[in-house]
Amino acid sequence: MKDPCRVCGVRLIGSQCRWIFNPSGKRQLQVILSHVLGHEVDRDPDGQASEFLCGKCVFTLERVVQCDVQISRLQEEHATLVQQLQQEREHLKECVAHVYRRHNPLPKRPDVGEENNVKVPLWRSSEGGGSPEDYGGGQRTSEGQTKEGAGEGDGRGRRSVSMDLLGGSSGPGGRSSSVPRRVQAGTDLCPVCQVKNPWLQSARLRSRSLIYLDLVYRKGTLSSPGSRLRSPTHPSLLMNIPESCALLFQGFTEQQSEVSRLETAHRQLSEEMNQFRATNQNLSKTLEDTQNNNKALSGKLEETENELTSEKKKTLKQDKTIQGLTLVLKEKEKEIEELYHEIEDRDKVLTKAREMAHKAQLQKYQGVEEHQSLFMEKQEELAQLQGEHQTKLLEVQKLQRSLGRQKQELSDLQQAKEQLDQELKELQQQKKKVNKALNEVQNQLKKLTGELGERESSLKQQYQELLEQTKRRLQGHEVTIQRLTTCLTDKEQQLQEYMNITRDMDQSRSSGGSDTMLSKLQEQLEQKEKALEQALDDKFAALEEKDNEIHQLHLSLREKARDLERLNNLLSYNEDTINSFDTLIKEKDVELQHLVNMLKNLQQAKQDVEDNLNWACREKDAIISQLQLCLECKTKDMEEMANALLSQSQSQACDLAEQMGQRLKVTEAMLAEAVKARERMVANNKSTVEGLLSTISSNDQLLKESAQHYNRTLSERNQEIQKLKRQLFVQQQQLAFAEKQSSEATQEGYLEAAELRALLTEKDSIINKLLERGQERDQFLAELGQKEPAPPEVMESRQTIKVLQERLEEREGERLDNMEKVPLTKNSLVILNKELAQKTDALKKALKRENELKMSLADLESVLSELEGRIEVQAASIDSLTTTFGTKDKIINEWTVHQSSSKFQTQIQPQIPGRFSNASHRRAPIGRWLRFKKADIEYLFEHGEVINYTLDGVSIQPVPIKTQYRCPS
Repeated sequence: MKDPCRVCGVRLIGSQCRWIFNPSGKRQLQVILSHVLGHEVDRDPDGQASEFLCGKCVFTLERVVQCDVQISRLQEEHATLVQQLQQEREHLKECVAHVYRRHNPLPKRPDVGEENNVKVPLWRSSEGGGSPEDYGGGQRTSEGQTKEGAGEGDGRGRRSVSMDLLGGSSGPGGRSSSVPRRVQAGTDLCPVCQVKNPWLQSARLRSRSLIYLDLVYRKGTLSSPGSRLRSPTHPSLLMNIPESCALLFQGFTEQQSEVSRLETAHRQLSEEMNQFRATNQNLSKTLEDTQNNNKALSGKLEETENELTSEKKKTLKQDKTIQGLTLVLKEKEKEIEELYHEIEDRDKVLTKAREMAHKAQLQKYQGVEEHQSLFMEKQEELAQLQGEHQTKLLEVQKLQRSLGRQKQELSDLQQAKEQLDQELKELQQQKKKVNKALNEVQNQLKKLTGELGERESSLKQQYQELLEQTKRRLQGHEVTIQRLTTCLTDKEQQLQEYMNITRDMDQSRSSGGSDTMLSKLQEQLEQKEKALEQALDDKFAALEEKDNEIHQLHLSLREKARDLERLNNLLSYNEDTINSFDTLIKEKDVELQHLVNMLKNLQQAKQDVEDNLNWACREKDAIISQLQLCLECKTKDMEEMANALLSQSQSQACDLAEQMGQRLKVTEAMLAEAVKARERMVANNKSTVEGLLSTISSNDQLLKESAQHYNRTLSERNQEIQKLKRQLFVQQQQLAFAEKQSSEATQEGYLEAAELRALLTEKDSIINKLLERGQERDQFLAELGQKEPAPPEVMESRQTIKVLQERLEEREGERLDNMEKVPLTKNSLVILNKELAQKTDALKKALKRENELKMSLADLESVLSELEGRIEVQAASIDSLTTTFGTKDKIINEWTVHQSSSKFQTQIQPQIPGRFSNASHRRAPIGRWLRFKKADIEYLFEHGEVINYTLDGVSIQPVPIKTQYRCPS
């Protein structure tokens, strides 16, 4: 089908269209649309205007009706919501009208100018004139008058529908029509355009508006649960009514004065509660800060652990360097030994030279060639010794460079140790700060526990006082009800006696009028007896319910007391754990001090080792320099000897040999001294190296032990910290659970107090009804007495009844006198007890008033939250609907593109001439279910909406979506 929507002009597809003029449907789209547009929507005889609406427009129209219904329900209770819903309704109306006028031309009618330009509100165009508020008030009065005129009695109050745009003044005589908020015959409902037949136009509009009001009224009316039918009452003989009224008035005035006094106390308590909450928030913040500090400290501890590991690595490196130095020292010792061996070889060579000199002395006259050959050999040996000396000098330079590098590494290690010392000091300071913060938190927790205990005790006392007050009030009401019931039974017995007497008199006379009166009186008395029986049954049921509630309250109090004991035990356990942690922290501080001392000792030992190494290196350098000087002296001597040998003659060879012998002796003495010094140095170096190795090994063991101990302590502390965190988390959960339980208990107490107040009001209403019945009975008897003069027999019976009544009154007075005949001490005690009871009752009433105010505030807050939630849900539903409408429009366009016109024309039934000629065919050609998108279905599921759908033109009953809706496959 290619018919467009009447409002928005979108091409319609099978299951997404609704016929506007469907008489069998329950939606009555024609009525709603005519109400929204302000003029009647009729069928176009030319066939140009469409007669169908899309699902989007139908949903908006249904939403307009729902807004009217919700306005009617919420006007009396929520005035602010009424304004919001009215604005939403007006916005939806304007949107529909704007879209309709954009896609449909206005009907051409004469003299449209002024009336179309001015849009008068409907409540202003009525005959009554007045504001919508005046109209609402008049509507209520008119409804009341209709109820009084219709019959005596329907005590059931109809909920008035607030239709400001369909308002009107009440009819003549102060009575309105049967449907609420209906408009009079002479009023205009919209800005009417001048048509050829305006009276027919206004009549049609009036009928449409009345139909629309019927629709809204059917959806909006709700039966008031508290309403009951009042049967006509009859008089009784009550004597103590004025005294009870005076006492009630006095109690009411005292209650008002005490309520005003207790409201100030309630404000003070609320301020204290706010302060307490602020302190709780501050404490929670401090706890969070402490947790953050603990986390930071744990991070710093991890950093220190990493630094300690790095220090361990550095110490290992230092050990390696020390081992390298020891190896270097061993190599140097080997080199020195080699030098000593070389010197010994040279000594041997010199001895050989001496021998040769002696041989030369013996062989004075041998050839000079032999001397020259020996001299050349000695020169070669000297050249070799000089080369070895240069290599040794190079090795000594390398050793000096390695010693400089080791010195730099030792200086770097000293700087790193200083930094570690500073970091350890900072950690100690931070630990001190953390200990102070923990002590402060402990003190605050102790204060909070004390305050919580005090508040709990005060709440328990208040709760017990409230229970006692309710019990006393219930007992007082029961006593009054029993007294009134006894009085009623006595007076009913008297009335029965009077009725028996009158029956006997009437039977003797056989008068018909008196028989009818007596029958009426009997029926009324039976009705009253039934009502009293029902009231008594209700009273006993309410008493049983209250006993059960009191028992449940006692059980809840016991559970709360157990929870409080458990929480106190947890707090004590937490305090013990905190104390244990304090002791552990102190122990850890002592261990840290011990470790610091150990580090200082190790640093001193390292410094001693470094000093010894430097001293050994210096001594070795001195020995090497002495050896170098000796070698240089020897080389010089050899050169001098060579020169002397070359320069001098053979005659002087003996003198040179002698000189060489002397010098050899001197060198031998020097070498012996050097050997002794070397042996001493070697022994000293061995002893120092052994001492250093022993100290290094001991220090390594101490470092390993301290590192293991420190790691253990760190792991233990980490475990303890995790346990503490878990315990804190559990305690926070328990505190939150306890707070929730306390809030739930307070809410339950408030609800129970509200139920008790409701029962008390019901009992008060029963008592008032009984008093009214007694007054009515008295009035009825007085009217009987004021009628025509009765026969003498009737007068005698009346006199006898009066005598009986006087006797009964005398007996009651005697009984009261006997009750009052008690000693004066008892009277004084009774007076004091009464005064105390009055004071306690006044206090209890004030507390109840305070609880009532709290309950009312909670109800208002819940109502506001519900309203906010509804507004948010409505906004979400509007967004989802806009998205679904866009997707539906896309689907419709694609469907219209793919579906050819020929197939669609062949599908149309040829039996229907034009557009639905018969009334039976005036249904929407809809053979599909309404197909919603997922977002629409979720919205309807959330709000519990009811869908009215049609299948092939047949209307289906509304079905709640939450239980029985199923998406068609």
